[in-house]
Amino acid sequence: LASVWAVTLVPDGWPLYLAGALLFGFNNSTWVVSFAHSTELFPTHVRGSGIGTTMACGRVVSILAPTFFGIVAAQYGIATAFRYGALAWLLTMLGYLLSRETSGVALEHIEAAAQLAE
Repeated sequence: LASVWAVTLVPDGWPLYLAGALLFGFNNSTWVVSFAHSTELFPTHVRGSGIGTTMACGRVVSILAPTFFGIVAAQYGIATAFRYGALAWLLTMLGYLLSRETSGVALEHIEAAAQLAE
């Protein structure tokens, strides 16, 4: 997050675009964590559908985000676009922090908790 805010201080030109390319490249590595994390969030009987829906929504956002980024950058400047990117990252981390921890919990307990929630 700090690197995204630091990019907003870089003057326009190739250093800014290089920093942006690196940030977007490293951003793709977060998918590895999301695949492992999302499998633990859904009860067994809906796990496939839950993960599929989650990944489909993520792909839609992956299509829309660069378009939004380009429009904001053209309209308000690249620094503003990066600030919105940082805000999206913060919201993602908030969602992660608010999700339940399933490490060390037996699958049966996760399933029972899901049935109680229904």
